[in-house]
Amino acid sequence: MIQSNGLLFALFAALLWGANGVILKVGLSGVNRFAGTYVTIGISTILLFFLSFLTSDFYLLYESDLKSILFLSLAGISQYVLGRTFAYSSIQTIGSSRAYPITSTRILFSSLLGVILLGEKMGWFLGLGTILIFFGIFILTSEGSINLKGLHYAIGGAIFWGISPIFVKFGLLSDVILSNFISILSAFAVYSGIIYSKRSGWHIERRSVLFIMLSSITSFSAVLSYYYALSLSPVVIVVPISNLYPLFTVILSFLFIQRLEQVTFKVLIGCLVVILGTYLVLIV
Repeated sequence: MIQSNGLLFALFAALLWGANGVILKVGLSGVNRFAGTYVTIGISTILLFFLSFLTSDFYLLYESDLKSILFLSLAGISQYVLGRTFAYSSIQTIGSSRAYPITSTRILFSSLLGVILLGEKMGWFLGLGTILIFFGIFILTSEGSINLKGLHYAIGGAIFWGISPIFVKFGLLSDVILSNFISILSAFAVYSGIIYSKRSGWHIERRSVLFIMLSSITSFSAVLSYYYALSLSPVVIVVPISNLYPLFTVILSFLFIQRLEQVTFKVLIGCLVVILGTYLVLIV
């Protein structure tokens, strides 16, 4: 029963992350991508602060060494400042149904960095998964004319999202939620500096604000559901199920935002090939 509940939470997380891609596509259509990223980070920081206040022991911060705080801060900058900015830029440029399958390859980059930096073993599944991932990206990008800048944004987002877990592994505290709060607070501080230095061109349409706020809440709920899933079921079950989110993005994009981006059968096939490739990488 506990394992089945964990599976449901993992599936719910995938659905929320998939829906988030569609919400972002609508919300980012009327906003500067940096402003949109900043607003989502700000809202997530506030939500995570209240969650940490209710569930965490802030005294752990005093017991933590500077090295852990530094690595968690670097994880936040990689995950939220760089990864999210690149991913949002990609969604604006090539659409969520193409951007999300490509950014989901972050697992590949995490695995490769784990082999290079952490001395983890490399199996043949990693090689086969890598081939499938690149083949899936080829299918996605061969559908009509695709903006190469948008493709590069998506790959950049995947790389920085893939780097983040390495930093987390070096700096993780005994309290996961508090660790996440340190990461996102660092990202919010860095982005606030960027906003302060460039105070022009940050106009956001009222309609976009609503969708960006909804995106922040959806993403935050997905992370919570993901953590609950990990607390109830093994990682080998939770991670593959939660990584189905690009498939939900493609399906929901087809159903609700065809006027904003064209979703074809070829896009669906490319998405499925990428997901299969990431599954094989996860076997490593």
